[in-house]
Amino acid sequence: MSSSPALAAGRGQATGAVGLAALDPDCPLLVLSQLSDSYTYSRVIAKIQVINPCQILLPNTLCDPSQPLYRLLCEQFGDVTLTSLPRHHFQSEAGQERMAGLCLPSLASVTSALRNMYYCATAAAALLVYMESVKSVVFRQHTLKVEFQTAEATVMINSETCRRLELVQPQPGGRPEQTVFAVIKRTQTPGGSRRLRAELLQPSVSLSSIRTRQECVQELVDSPDLLYLLRAVIGRFQDIEKIHSFCIQQHDWDTERNVEHRLNHIISLKASLECVEALKEALAPAQHPFLVSMRECLQEPVVESLLLRLRAVVHDDVQPCRGGIEQRVQRCYAIKSGINGMLDVARRLYSEAYDEFVCYVQQLGEQHRLALKPGYNTSRGFHAILALGRRGSRPPALPEEFIQVQHNQSTLTCTTEVMVQMSQRADASVLEIGQLSNIVVCELLNELQSDLCFLYQLAEDLEPECRLAIITGGNMSGKSTLLKLVAVTQILAQLGSFVPADSATLPIVDQIFCRSGCEDRTEKQASSFMAEMWEVSGVLQQATARSLVLLDEPGRSTAAEEGAALTWAVCEHLLRRRCRTLAATHHQQCSGIADMYQNMAANFHLGACDGDPVDTGDQRAAAGAAHRVFAGRLRRTGYGLELAATTSLPPALLEHAKQLLETVLRPPRPLRVSDRRQQERQVCALAAKLAQLADGASRPADELRQELRQLRQQFVASQLEEAREEREDGMEERGEEVGEQREGEMVC
Repeated sequence: MSSSPALAAGRGQATGAVGLAALDPDCPLLVLSQLSDSYTYSRVIAKIQVINPCQILLPNTLCDPSQPLYRLLCEQFGDVTLTSLPRHHFQSEAGQERMAGLCLPSLASVTSALRNMYYCATAAAALLVYMESVKSVVFRQHTLKVEFQTAEATVMINSETCRRLELVQPQPGGRPEQTVFAVIKRTQTPGGSRRLRAELLQPSVSLSSIRTRQECVQELVDSPDLLYLLRAVIGRFQDIEKIHSFCIQQHDWDTERNVEHRLNHIISLKASLECVEALKEALAPAQHPFLVSMRECLQEPVVESLLLRLRAVVHDDVQPCRGGIEQRVQRCYAIKSGINGMLDVARRLYSEAYDEFVCYVQQLGEQHRLALKPGYNTSRGFHAILALGRRGSRPPALPEEFIQVQHNQSTLTCTTEVMVQMSQRADASVLEIGQLSNIVVCELLNELQSDLCFLYQLAEDLEPECRLAIITGGNMSGKSTLLKLVAVTQILAQLGSFVPADSATLPIVDQIFCRSGCEDRTEKQASSFMAEMWEVSGVLQQATARSLVLLDEPGRSTAAEEGAALTWAVCEHLLRRRCRTLAATHHQQCSGIADMYQNMAANFHLGACDGDPVDTGDQRAAAGAAHRVFAGRLRRTGYGLELAATTSLPPALLEHAKQLLETVLRPPRPLRVSDRRQQERQVCALAAKLAQLADGASRPADELRQELRQLRQQFVASQLEEAREEREDGMEERGEEVGEQREGEMVC
């Protein structure tokens, strides 16, 4: 099934602004685009051509031959149905509400992004209404992936050029196998075919991506054994996107067809995850970074977790198959025994019915001296098969009890009234088995929902180049300046201008995000940390693999441990989204990301490199020998105190701070407060509470007596606890003294 995009276009001064929303029921990805185009609508036409629509949804106010966009759609997509929808279905607020309920939890900020994309939100609202009311496609809450796509990061090829070059469609009178797509198509999966078609119509403009693909192809050509092994393993994959889409759709009806499809998709999901395990082994000898990164991606713990839960319910030897008695038997016995008692009873009844049918066919053949074999298909049910001697030979005469006789080229099929009754009883048992299996499968799907998001990643490809740079350095070493310099250089380069560098190699990016600063939002009742998290959430939602993300000390507005954890999680999320990210941070723990993703992340630091001469007499030079970028993580500590020494802070205060730093870095044995000091604190606390009671002397006498008793009990308990700790400490000290004495005796 192809996509059904919905379009919403601006009028008047907004002419040229077009919002597009596309969704294929067999692929759980909602594509959103808002394009600013000219009167020719070339970008819109090119985008729709990549989507490969089966129909286009338009507001009824746009379905007018006087509208330029409508005329172009009729000319360029003559074989595509243009469906008119009422204008009230195109509502921006409704689109935002529906998106908030359907999109993945990690994409929750998509609603805020849609507020600035009016036409995109209206198109999404109409598309989802059409899918639910007409196509009966309803997705579960928070399971749909939403992706904003632009056309600027790819080569734009207009529809006329595509037809003349016969990229995906032949010229009039030509054959489909003569197109460029058919000639180069050697994909092993349906998802690969869809990706190849989209890439052919919109080639990449990223030089690094092009070189990576060429190098990867060259390695596969040089290693034919690896190539054949990968083709064999990948060819066993099912349509991951179609399986995922069906698993996250919400079916309110449990017809026999839906029950059958649900079980088949569970079996296909298990087979595909088993192929992931085989693919990891096949990629073991690969050396190219692209293939290495793909192997690392497949080592996600969620794969093993999904397989364990699927194998606990589905038989290990069950594999996808089509048609015949084999598929029917497999569907009946796909669920392991012992999970549902009623299911086990129903399967026993079906087994008895099938055994009875086989025995009946055998007895019937012996009675009439015919070599009959039992057969089954979905159209006829149980029947008997008689093999003929030669193709085209005359069939023998059959007794009158045989009915529905059909003569094929080399076989003759027939049935009897008894077989028909047996088939009906077996069908009833199979229907009951399907309904009971459906209960088990639905429970399993609900359990797997949280981990099915991994299938989005499995359906995508990876890129091996370094995508994340963790930048550490002291204060005023130039981290923030470096991030701003990178952003400005990128903008100047894509303007076609010279850049402030002797030489520069820059990718082509479609979006630039810079998250810096630490300001609260009083008007929104948001602290600086909350405001930062909202901005980071928006970045995570909108950033794509072609975006440049600059993060300046994320998580600095909260506790150091929590800030480091958030920084790590955000960087890892952007890395998996393949965004080009530069993150400047003081959290040294985040340098460990490069150890986990050695091919896709790297550490850099600003400051004096180890071994560089630094004038320790000049504190400003020692702390400011920076503005130089070195590979690797920062090894120095105390750079904040070195910079503070250049100010007018008292030297005694700085010396005390250094001592405290040593205490924090190498915590000594905790010191106990002196007994006298501890008693003074307890007496002061008791006096303060007594003073509070004296202020409330007007309260009833019984209440005051009760509170005084509680204070006395608490004070006595604290004194007893203090005495116990003193005894324990004394025993530890005596133990240490005895140990030192024995050690001295041994030395002597």
